[in-house]
Amino acid sequence: MEKKHAKYVKKQQRGPVRKFLGRMFLGMFIAILLVILVCVIRYGGTLIKYHNDAVRMVKEGGVEAFKSGETSILYADDGTEINTLSGEKDMYYLNIDEIPYLVKRALISTEDRSFYDHSGVDYYAVVRASVELIKNKGEVTQGGSTITQQLCKLVFLSSEVSFQRKIKEMFTAMEVEKTYSKDQILEFYINNIYFANGYYGIQAAAQGYFSKNATELSLSEIAFLCSIPNNPTKYDPFTNFQNTMKRRDRILKEMLEQGDIDKS
Repeated sequence: MEKKHAKYVKKQQRGPVRKFLGRMFLGMFIAILLVILVCVIRYGGTLIKYHNDAVRMVKEGGVEAFKSGETSILYADDGTEINTLSGEKDMYYLNIDEIPYLVKRALISTEDRSFYDHSGVDYYAVVRASVELIKNKGEVTQGGSTITQQLCKLVFLSSEVSFQRKIKEMFTAMEVEKTYSKDQILEFYINNIYFANGYYGIQAAAQGYFSKNATELSLSEIAFLCSIPNNPTKYDPFTNFQNTMKRRDRILKEMLEQGDIDKS
């Protein structure tokens, strides 16, 4: 009887607590809805404009927007190379099936592990990066941008650090995801990312740093090159070689954890 009475007392004590928590969460939910409503009323017109601009940019740009900096190679009748003509960037474009598998996996493992699951924006990653930003007192330790967002910043937008640019980037990324397949987006990304010292895309980086084609790179060389785009200044091999090597090792570790490579 005493045990039953004790359980009854505990149950009675939990009742008010549960009611309080329920009211608290309901209040928070209503507050969030009100904030969203205020934002929609105040910034709705601006958001609609950003969305329409994103639709227009992606539609008008087409596939050529991602190849505008491609380098042209001139050949003689006998097949020997005469000269190269660089576009806006030193970029040798590769199709998705020409890009080594481990290059794709290295970049996905380090830049956007949920690449094949999101629709342009990884909201969980945005929240996680925001939490880390607060914990580290404003120091950026994790990025919240997906591969698609990074691509849109490179091709359609700018490197301006602002809330407005971030919103534009998100709208443009979602539009790119509606227009192109994941393989196409990955192809565009790997050919457009900056590898420091004037090299854009994995093929230009492979030739510039190792005098090889991308298909001839070793695993170590792939991880080394894929270290650079995250921060081309910090991981520039010519000026910060040790930084590049440390990040290379971290990429190899992450690829091992993801099952992309084995210890041997």
